Amino acid sequence: MQQKWSMVDEYFEKQLIEQDEILQRVLANNQRAGLLAIDVLPTQGQLLDSVWETGNIVR
Repeated sequence: MQQKWSMVDEYFEKQLIEQDEILQRVLANNQRAGLLAIDVLPTQGQLLDSVWETGNIVR
């Protein structure tokens, strides 16, 4: 089941999120430094950003 959800995440990421070259370099550097891969998925980050912006508009 997890594999299917991963495929769904990958699909939405490819359709909705532009590739960020700087972000890719940061993630690669984190991996080389041995940091844990606890990053927020790009789609989750976009959702959080949208929620944040919506909250700021209402105020």
